[in-house]
Amino acid sequence: MKEQNKSWVALCQRHNVNALTVLLRLRKGRSLEETITKEVNQSMSAQDHLGNTYKSLTAMCDSYGISTTAYQYRRRRGYTLEEALTYKPHKLERGTRFVAPNGVAYPSLKTMCAEYGIKYDTFMRRRNRGDDMGRALRPV
Repeated sequence: MKEQNKSWVALCQRHNVNALTVLLRLRKGRSLEETITKEVNQSMSAQDHLGNTYKSLTAMCDSYGISTTAYQYRRRRGYTLEEALTYKPHKLERGTRFVAPNGVAYPSLKTMCAEYGIKYDTFMRRRNRGDDMGRALRPV
C-alpha cells in the first residue's frame, strides 16, 4: 500500500498538480489523464459521449435531465460516460398487474416479492440495474 501511495504522490509531483485537486477531479468523474494535465485554474468544460462540449459538468447533466450527483454516483460505480448520462431507471406504471416468470399474476410488486421470498428493495435494486424479472426474483 505504501508503494501505491508513493507512486500516487510522485505522479502528482511530476505533473505539478496538488494531490487533493486530482482526487476531487476524479470524484467529479474526470479521467486521470484529464485531472493531471489540466491547469488548476483552467476552466474544465465537459464533453459528452457524442462529442458535444458544455461549459461545465452541471450544464452537461442538465441537458440530459440528470443531477450531477446521479452522474457522479454512476461514474464511480463503473458506468461508461454514455451509460451515466443516458441510463433511465425502470419505472413502473400505477395499476399494472405484475406477471411473474411462472405466469402467475400479482396485484402488486410487493405481493409478488413476498411470494418469492425476497425484499421489495432488493427486487427494485436488481431491476434498476437492468436485471430481467426472473433474475431479479431469485433469492440470494
